[in-house]
Amino acid sequence: MLALAEQFLLARLARDPALQSDPKPVLFAGGAAPPTDRSSPALALWLRGMRVPPPEPDATEAARSDTARLVRHLTLDPDPTGRAFRIPPDSFYEKVDQLAEVWADGRQLRAGGDYQLDDLTIRCLRPPGGPLTVRILGDTVSGYTERRAAVIRLVLRGWGPSSGTPDQQGVAAGKALTRGVAALLVAMAGRDVADLAADEEAGLEMRLLKPRALLCSVARFPQRSDATDAPSAEAVLTISGELELTLTRGSAPEPLGTIERVEVDAPSGVAVQ
Repeated sequence: MLALAEQFLLARLARDPALQSDPKPVLFAGGAAPPTDRSSPALALWLRGMRVPPPEPDATEAARSDTARLVRHLTLDPDPTGRAFRIPPDSFYEKVDQLAEVWADGRQLRAGGDYQLDDLTIRCLRPPGGPLTVRILGDTVSGYTERRAAVIRLVLRGWGPSSGTPDQQGVAAGKALTRGVAALLVAMAGRDVADLAADEEAGLEMRLLKPRALLCSVARFPQRSDATDAPSAEAVLTISGELELTLTRGSAPEPLGTIERVEVDAPSGVAVQ
């Protein structure tokens, strides 16, 4: 369920300059087992889980809305200028108030201050440096949206290359972990949202608003005496914020239609007002 967040963090680590210099570590999602090929340093990242404390009894209703709206996320690529992004005409975007949010690399853009909407085109005042993510709201359907505090527990483990003594491997593992932790903290700094799960068919969307990363612990694991493992170093971080969960059921109702005109056959000589 947290795969989107895990994929995002791995992608950010892969792009971080601190992890591009030699020796460049191998990145993968997984657990505590080292990779088979240890010719280079390695970093494993996985989300251990998310804790959502139960709300106070009198706050349950206040945290949940009675209705929900269909949600569609679109990724828009820029035009050659890097500033204009066109919403496809086949999306269910029809009115200005349906464009709920515009994001650039996890930072929410402000209408008027960061961009202007020109029919189906979003024009950014400054090039965002990449694609935009837009969140479009559709019709009201059965379901609900609720917001509650949540904490995600994240683990990052590093290994050094298999060459060298166990002590040298341990030092290399610590260095890889240090660079990985720094890259994670940079990736989360200044973000307004982190997507956790989105499935339009299931009607479920989960986002963490105002996420904040915090380093909780660091540990070193030397090689066991039987040499059946490898020296490693591990860091545990938490990402806290406000969990927004939207659940929709069914589809939007069909429009009832409009009356185009009314014709009345009046008797001869009688005027119809």
